[in-house]
Amino acid sequence: MSARAVSPFQRTPPEVVLPELEVSVVLLEEEETPSYGTASLPSITADVLAFLSEGDLAQAEEASPEPPARKGPGVNTLLVGVDELLSLGDVSSALELVGKAEQLDPLEPRLEGARARCEQAQRAALEQRLGSVKQVPRLKLRMAELMKLSLDARMGFLLSRIDGHLSYEALFSVSGMSRMETMRVLVQLLDQDIITLVPR
Repeated sequence: MSARAVSPFQRTPPEVVLPELEVSVVLLEEEETPSYGTASLPSITADVLAFLSEGDLAQAEEASPEPPARKGPGVNTLLVGVDELLSLGDVSSALELVGKAEQLDPLEPRLEGARARCEQAQRAALEQRLGSVKQVPRLKLRMAELMKLSLDARMGFLLSRIDGHLSYEALFSVSGMSRMETMRVLVQLLDQDIITLVPR
């Protein structure tokens, strides 16, 4: 390609010269930051640490106290319950409370009187159930029917003595058991409809 001819009338634009700018850089001096190394802190002794840990434990215990242990009724409460049950005629439950009180404090001096009151009330209830001790019981079931029943040794022995002639009073003497125990067995036999009374 041939170069274009430059016209003599065409003026070349003058070169623009930019003024030189002086840039001054100011370096900021770094401020010294204080050092917080462990070397500048005071040392904590083991005694101080132990004191702080004890304080934390005490606060934790105060914040969450343990619930108090549940205690059962005391001897006084049980003995009051014995008298209340006796007034209602519930001798067996009263005797159970006496047994619980004996487990808590076997040396409690009031236990002997409470048990004596229970036995007296039980004796009165048994005598009322049996009636006159002069009455004569007799077997209501035959021997074959008795064999089918699950009777303990006390009942079996007492049944062998009931012949339709011996009264309650006589059975107390030949039963080989205490009077109270003999009355209990006789009442059980009556309640189970095993014996009846001889009509007069």
